[in-house]
Amino acid sequence: MEENNPRARALYERLGYVAYDRQSDSWDEEAPDGSLRRYETMCTLMRKELS
Repeated sequence: MEENNPRARALYERLGYVAYDRQSDSWDEEAPDGSLRRYETMCTLMRKELS
């Protein structure tokens, strides 16, 4: 989950997930003109214990 999305984090926390680490991520996105640009972000890794 991207760190700049507090509403998503709140939803996951309501569902019982907890943050346990951070990790950078990136990928290529195609623009409308066909060119590629690199998107880079920081993500919060979350997990939930299964019972």
